[in-house]
Amino acid sequence: MAAYPLPVSDYYTYNQFLEINDAAQNVKYEYHRGRVFAMAGGNFRHNLIKDNISEHIRPRLRGKGYTMTSDMQLRISENAAFYPDVLVVCGKPKFYKHLGQQRDDILTNATGVFEVLSESTRNFDKGDKSDEYRALTDLQEYFLVEQDRAHVTHYYRQGQAWACETYDELSAVISLRSAECKLSLEEIYRDVAF
Repeated sequence: MAAYPLPVSDYYTYNQFLEINDAAQNVKYEYHRGRVFAMAGGNFRHNLIKDNISEHIRPRLRGKGYTMTSDMQLRISENAAFYPDVLVVCGKPKFYKHLGQQRDDILTNATGVFEVLSESTRNFDKGDKSDEYRALTDLQEYFLVEQDRAHVTHYYRQGQAWACETYDELSAVISLRSAECKLSLEEIYRDVAF
């Protein structure tokens, strides 16, 4: 018998999604346009990269903001809620209010998001999920991080439009515009064997 409820419908509201996600014991779900889907577990390399990113940004944000890893839900809108691999909040965190109660496990603001790409989620992370993230008003930048080679795609707000830069040398240094700090690919990929 499963230790969590299995979605059985083709469409769920965000409130129904929260009920499913809250009742789950051994799995987290993400929500996109009425669909509920279980998050895949990350492999060793995926988790190492995610932890490297958070570990190197967190001390640079002291007094300015926070980093959270994939246990913190980011509610984008009534149509989308995800668990980013790493999210950055500069300033005061804003939490979702559900049925009049503040949910300290659901953020509604992030200034930066990192997604470590996996074969099973690559197309979604680069497509629909990327579009949803960029619709978040507070979001200033979004990173797609490859795990099988040193390569990071950095989307960032430039006025009303989004610009994009790519990095593929370990010596490259990325400027996190929202956090006013820098992160090198060498730090992102520390101890990662390709």
